[in-house]
Amino acid sequence: MKWWKVVDEDKRSAALALHEMYEKGVKSAEIGRVLQVHYVTILNLFREFNLPLKSRGGPHHKPKINITKKEYLSMTYEEIARRKGISTSSVNLFTRRFRQEGLRKKGVKKSQSS
Repeated sequence: MKWWKVVDEDKRSAALALHEMYEKGVKSAEIGRVLQVHYVTILNLFREFNLPLKSRGGPHHKPKINITKKEYLSMTYEEIARRKGISTSSVNLFTRRFRQEGLRKKGVKKSQSS
């Protein structure tokens, strides 16, 4: 017996029922655990019927934070992070262009800022 038949006799109906749960916030991993299949199998089922998937998130999905040269040169990473509401790692990411231009903060060793 196919695993999705636990949900519905018809594969598309099963996909729609599971996708409704997914849209309400149930994670694909939780659905997979209950049905004893890998979460990727659940996502592949959704893809098979062109059902929309949630974005995975991550820093590339967040809006870009603008940090000026003046802020970069006059403030510490911690100060910038606090002011912008981001982590110091994000400050490092968003100021990479300054380091690529050869601009270095005073008192920061080269190995720490690269």
